[in-house]
Amino acid sequence: MRSLRIGVIADPHVALEEREGGSWHNPFHLADSLARLRAAVQDPWLQPCDLLVVLGDVAHWGDAPTMRAVIRAVADTRRPVVVLSGNHDVLVPGVRLAEQIRSVGAPLVTNPGAGLAGPATTLLGEAGFAVEVHEVTALTERDSTPFDVQVSRVGTGDEPAGVVLSHFPVLSLESECADAGLRYAGHLDQLAPIPATPRRPACPTVILAGHLHLRGVAVEGELLQVVFAALVEPPFDISRVELSLGPAGPTVSYESRPMQPSTARLPVLAPPSGSWTWSVDRWAAVDRDPELT
Repeated sequence: MRSLRIGVIADPHVALEEREGGSWHNPFHLADSLARLRAAVQDPWLQPCDLLVVLGDVAHWGDAPTMRAVIRAVADTRRPVVVLSGNHDVLVPGVRLAEQIRSVGAPLVTNPGAGLAGPATTLLGEAGFAVEVHEVTALTERDSTPFDVQVSRVGTGDEPAGVVLSHFPVLSLESECADAGLRYAGHLDQLAPIPATPRRPACPTVILAGHLHLRGVAVEGELLQVVFAALVEPPFDISRVELSLGPAGPTVSYESRPMQPSTARLPVLAPPSGSWTWSVDRWAAVDRDPELT
């Protein structure tokens, strides 16, 4: 059994400029967004994790100084980190996360545009997982699918399981949000044309995604998707994911907890923890509602 522990932070929306920041499910807490991110990456609860993943929308206004502040904050954890670019990170023409990583000089921080092969993806590969990363690269003038997304892969193609790191969810949670009376920000094929790249053979695959500012789970065939709530608004979640790969296939568990209390209505479609195991040809929930399998 090979295991890997991943710390996950979604949608920190850090803002160094004090401007009105709007809201989604609840008002954004921008004034202390950088302090909250620094506290999150240094939180003792995340210290046992082998690597850290930040799932995009790192800079609320898409500006270079904020991106550099985020990179320094996550680099201070002194562990491998994958930082994705989200739709907010492509708002300023000519400013992209990859070039800011290069300018800061953070060897433990991996990003597709700055070179995906790095310490974090090496750890995933050593645990037996192929890695696919979706990076938001541009805001276009298209009325539909307004963003461009780059798909990058690391692995031989023979791995028994896969991990997808994506800002935009791959599987839809639209009907679940409608039933719960929650706003829906869209999933991948609504927001970006998918590049025509060769697909891996079907294998059990775990998708870790953000963007929706809510906590939710979706299962479709070999795909198990966990969407994580935002750090910038309630519930201010940080999360841990454990991936294990045994002879029968992978086992996945997650646990989320808030960085600070809130009395707001929480945008959650899934409980604060869950666990699944791959059983022959399907994901089976462990001690969970069988409808989620």
